Amino acid sequence: MSGLIILGSIGIGAVIGWLFGVLEPHRKLFSQILAVGTAGLLVLLDIVWQAGWQAALIAFGSGFATLLIHKLWRKALRQH
Repeated sequence: MSGLIILGSIGIGAVIGWLFGVLEPHRKLFSQILAVGTAGLLVLLDIVWQAGWQAALIAFGSGFATLLIHKLWRKALRQH
């Protein structure tokens, strides 16, 4: 797997993870969750199709890490 594929997977995963982090815990509408979840799944399937399952695994890990960072960042903003 080339470095460009790895960096691209990390970037795409980060964007999807940040998008999932935008969903507020107390305002989760089913349509929002469905739209973001479907978009995330389609992006991961596209990564599998074009770059392989290893790249999709990297994107998923990057997305999960970015989601955690986003949640911690918003929590810190609320405390101050």
